[in-house]
Amino acid sequence: LEVAGEVVALGDGVSEYALGDKVCALTNGGGYAQFCAVPAGQALPIPEGMDWIQAAAVPETFFTVWANLFGLGDAHTGQRVLIHGGTSGIGTTALMLCREFGIQAFATAGSADKCAAIAKLGAEPINYREQDFADVIAQQTDGHGVDVILDIMGASYLNNNLKSLAMDGHLVMLGFLGGASTLFVGSSYAVYAAVASSASANANAAPRFRIVGRVLCYNVSTHFTKASICCRPLALGGAPVLARRDALVLDQGQQCALIRGVRV
Repeated sequence: LEVAGEVVALGDGVSEYALGDKVCALTNGGGYAQFCAVPAGQALPIPEGMDWIQAAAVPETFFTVWANLFGLGDAHTGQRVLIHGGTSGIGTTALMLCREFGIQAFATAGSADKCAAIAKLGAEPINYREQDFADVIAQQTDGHGVDVILDIMGASYLNNNLKSLAMDGHLVMLGFLGGASTLFVGSSYAVYAAVASSASANANAAPRFRIVGRVLCYNVSTHFTKASICCRPLALGGAPVLARRDALVLDQGQQCALIRGVRV
């Protein structure tokens, strides 16, 4: 679902890229193929100084976080957020962006090492094996709660998530690892719950991704290249999938561009 490479051909109507441009893209599938059709609107220019592996790790996580935490959740400077799964790809991306945009972040994880990694990203870690995250949020926010929660657990966390939300807070659900149904315990909290699926690419989601891609490029591109604070994917490396330098394709409805892939 993610590729990085060079544009080697352009379809009719594609004007935002030129031959030889280095881009990464969120595909609708087929990223391991010799050629891959990708909507041009789902591509992003690769920032200067970012290597191919880092670039290929940008689209899925950054599209997902921007669309859900900042789009549906409306997170913005001066707010507080809670990120579950703080050391996942989505989690680390969310924490880096919160740090860049002046948002106080809390994040859950299940070990001391993972909590230390969260702290290095500028967030306040909560070890869910040792602490009740709702109690920690209440203590750390003087009972006010957080403005946005990015959740992957679903049913098992629902009641504690509602306890942790501030008035008119946003609960954005990306997954249901803890189940999809639960006994709802009513409370006096006034919350606005926004439910979203993950940003796994599919044809029906393409128009939304094109919009997210443009907004993401406009708002985040400068943070990729800041000298003082680095906001780049924490990619550990690559696996040998392709034996040679292959080509990957971009496609936007009738508009299409071709990308030359990278050796991995």
